[in-house]
Amino acid sequence: MTTIALIGAGGKMGYRLSSNLQRSDYTVSHVELSDAGRQRLSEGLGISCVDAH
Repeated sequence: MTTIALIGAGGKMGYRLSSNLQRSDYTVSHVELSDAGRQRLSEGLGISCVDAH
C-alpha cells in the first residue's frame, strides 16, 4: 500500500483532491495548517488531519 501526504488538504484544490482520494486505495496523511481548513475537512468529509510539526 502506498502512503501519500496531501499538503494543504483543506484548501480549494486540496479539498477536491481529499474527496477523490477517499475513494482510492492510497493511504493519505492530510496536512492542513489553518483551523478553517481543518474544520472544512472534518465537517464535510469526516477527515482528521495529521500534525504538521
